[in-house]
Amino acid sequence: MMGGAEALARSCTSKSRFSDEPAARAVAMHMLQTGVIPTRRAWVYRCGECRGWHITSRGAGNHLSASVRADNPWVAPEFRA
Repeated sequence: MMGGAEALARSCTSKSRFSDEPAARAVAMHMLQTGVIPTRRAWVYRCGECRGWHITSRGAGNHLSASVRADNPWVAPEFRA
């Protein structure tokens, strides 16, 4: 069984943290377009531990998340390359 610090490290601190959803979406889209994420879809979600945003390719899971698809590149204009 994982302790609190170990669980936190696995669920949050070992991941890239983004300050808001548009920034996380922009990076997720870049990762999809360049093949870093080998699936056609990624999800961005608000972390309950650090209150930042993270990216996952494992599906919506048990957290509230927003889908990012390679064929639907919505990213806020201020975060477009």
